[in-house]
Amino acid sequence: MTRSISIVLGNHPHTELIRSRTELASVGVSFPSISPVHSAFHGMVRERRYDVCEMALATYLQAREAGKPLLLLPVVMVGGFHHGNIRRSPGGRAWEPPDLVGKCVGVRAYSTTMGMWARSVLDEEFGVDAGDVTWVTTEDPHVAEYAEPGNVVRTAGDLKQELLDGDLAAAVLNGQENPDLEPVVPDPVGAALRWYARYGTVPVNHMVVVTRSLMEQAPEVVAAVYEDLTAGIDKAELPPADGSGGQVPSPVRYGRDAVRTAVELAGRAALRQRLISRPVGDVDDLFAL
Repeated sequence: MTRSISIVLGNHPHTELIRSRTELASVGVSFPSISPVHSAFHGMVRERRYDVCEMALATYLQAREAGKPLLLLPVVMVGGFHHGNIRRSPGGRAWEPPDLVGKCVGVRAYSTTMGMWARSVLDEEFGVDAGDVTWVTTEDPHVAEYAEPGNVVRTAGDLKQELLDGDLAAAVLNGQENPDLEPVVPDPVGAALRWYARYGTVPVNHMVVVTRSLMEQAPEVVAAVYEDLTAGIDKAELPPADGSGGQVPSPVRYGRDAVRTAVELAGRAALRQRLISRPVGDVDDLFAL
C-alpha cells in the first residue's frame, strides 16, 4: 500500500485547497515546489519522478505514444485562446499569417502546447501548414523518444530579442506578457470568439497526469486527488479565458464531457503537425477516471 505520494502543481488559485493537505485518503502527500511548473514535465515523463503532476497536453499525447505509463485526470489547470500569441516586432514588417510561409518563427519548443494551438490557428484559419515554416526553438522536447521534424532548428538566443532584431518574422509568445509586440492574427479577440462559436470549447494547455502504478495500487488516492482538484475549481474565483476579451468563461474546468472536445481537437492538431504519428483514437481511453 502506498504510504506517501508526491504531487506537483502550479501555484494556481484552484490548487490552493489540495496544496493545503498533508494527506489524502489516509496517505501522506508532499508538494515539491517547482517553478515554472513545466520544468517538472521532463522528470515526470522520463523518470516518473512524481506520482501526480500537472502536464501540458501536447507533452502528454507524445508521452502516451511513447508508451509512458501515465493517465490523464479530466481536469484543466491552464487554458486559453492563442490567436493573440503569435507576435511580430512593432518596428518590423507588418507580417500577416500567410506571409509566414517560408519564414522563421520562434517558439520555446516545437512540442509546447501553446505552439501546437498557435500552429493550428495558422493552419486551420489561414492555410499555413506547420511544414511550410522554419520553427526556431530554444528547448528540446520533454519526451526523449520524439524526433522533431526537419524544419525545426535550435537557437541559443532569446526569442524575443531575435524577433526585435529582425532574425524572426514572428514568435509564439504570451501576448498578455508581451504587449509591446504586435499580433500577427488580425483582430485576435474576434478570431478567438469565432473559434469558440465554432467548437464550443476553450483550448486546453495543462491538465494533470497520474502514474498508472498509483491508479492500480491506490485508486482511492487518485479519486481523492481528483475530488480536491474539482472542489478547488468550484471554490476559486477564476478569470475569463485568456485571449477572449473577457467574453468567454474560465478555461479551468473538469469532467470528461467538459474536456473531451478540446482533447479531441488537440489530438488532431498534434497528428497533423507531426507531434505524434498515430491518431489518438477514443479520448476516453486516456483518462484515469
